[in-house]
Amino acid sequence: MEAQLNNMELYVRGIRAADALHVASAIKFDAEFVISVDEDVLKLDGVIVNSSGIPIKFCDTDLALNVL
Repeated sequence: MEAQLNNMELYVRGIRAADALHVASAIKFDAEFVISVDEDVLKLDGVIVNSSGIPIKFCDTDLALNVL
């Protein structure tokens, strides 16, 4: 929750609370991918980095099937 509140990028981009919680969890737990169908969340591709400083890949379900 704290990570969600402290991430100004999510706030500025208008990411809704539930989506912001998922993104904040992905950051904290070093996710490499986030799968979503939300267009605003998908726009975060390469913008948000995980706690190791690596950009997170945000992709839709179709792309995820190919990547994973």
